[in-house]
Amino acid sequence: MNISKNKDYMMPNHLFDFWMLKLANIEFLIMTLVCKAKYNCYNPEISVTELAKGIGKSKETIKKYLRSLYRKKLITKTENGCYELNEKIFYEGQNNDL
Repeated sequence: MNISKNKDYMMPNHLFDFWMLKLANIEFLIMTLVCKAKYNCYNPEISVTELAKGIGKSKETIKKYLRSLYRKKLITKTENGCYELNEKIFYEGQNNDL
């Protein structure tokens, strides 16, 4: 993830207004980094290693919560094994699996 040197990041209000109360703590932290990659970096994908480093948890813990977010269809897995935001589900917020 190539992050700009600016310490301020654009983040969708919907993450805080809607999803913050619906996601587990680590799921929410993962989603903040996924959104950060999507809206503030040149590459909208983020790897398990980058997530583990950014959150300070093991890769296995991150994978557990990624599976949960994937089942909720909030993220998608890319061809190269990274993850990115599923904007349609993210902004619609209509997911009966929560």
